[in-house]
Amino acid sequence: MKSTKIIAGLGVAAALGVAAIPVASFAEGEPQPASSTVNLSATIASDLSLTIAEGGNSINFGNALSAGAASTAENATSVITVTTNWPNGYELTGKSTGDLAATGTTDKIAEFATASTISGEGAADGWGAHVAMKQGASFDNTSAFKDLTAGQYLGFNGATGRVIDKKAAKSGQVSNDYTVTYGLKAKANQASGTYTGTITYTATAVSGS
Repeated sequence: MKSTKIIAGLGVAAALGVAAIPVASFAEGEPQPASSTVNLSATIASDLSLTIAEGGNSINFGNALSAGAASTAENATSVITVTTNWPNGYELTGKSTGDLAATGTTDKIAEFATASTISGEGAADGWGAHVAMKQGASFDNTSAFKDLTAGQYLGFNGATGRVIDKKAAKSGQVSNDYTVTYGLKAKANQASGTYTGTITYTATAVSGS
């Protein structure tokens, strides 16, 4: 019976000074609120670029081969710039056609397989590259060129290639410059002719784990 009285007296609870019991705020037949969600999405396109400046895409050692005497040339340079916003970073590699070959003959100038100098004591005949990072940056431990000292050159291991640098994930856009100096020493009895070869630099996005 007590519970029946509470229900029957709800309408007059305020007038009687009795504490009111909350009831639904909707009028009879009134629909309840309806809701739905909106999902926000913004896609930033990934970007990876490689450009070559200064020496550009063509390096000419000039008349590096003088008849009857060993000749050197080490003032030819390229500046490679790699830019990306890829969060996992990039890997920069270099591949070559190997030994420089003279047109129409079998004569060659060997590509350095190990770090070599082209002048002074212990100078070796052949060609290679010395890579340095600009702006005080440092190489990754995977770089084949990170331990070269001043005046040392290393080849690109032909079509197998070598890792020049690898940059790990970084927030936002990252850009790095690499100064490549090419060195060449021809032996004293090197046959005359134009010796040519090609290096292909590639920047590859690092896959996510």
